Amino acid sequence: MNLETDPYRELGLSGEATEKEIREAFHKKVAEGQTSPTLSEAYNAIRHEEGRSIQRYIALGHLLASTPQKEGQQRPETTEDEREALAKELAFLNNWELGVEDGI
Repeated sequence: MNLETDPYRELGLSGEATEKEIREAFHKKVAEGQTSPTLSEAYNAIRHEEGRSIQRYIALGHLLASTPQKEGQQRPETTEDEREALAKELAFLNNWELGVEDGI
């Protein structure tokens, strides 16, 4: 799946959606006639816990990445909700996900 495509948004879900909610959203869209490779890729990317973990990691990287700014522009401020979500995510990352070697 393209890293620029948010599978949760593609399915009309929040990043906190459960496996059941993901499955139901996908099947609802298919029943409505919305079939596309992008929709299938989105579903396959987050239908299992491992995929959801990967997507959380990717989302975290996008949140932390610096955005190039034109001269005179300021980077948009993060909201309190975004900062809280980031703090919760960081609290559960293991050393491998943080890029830290064990024992250091």
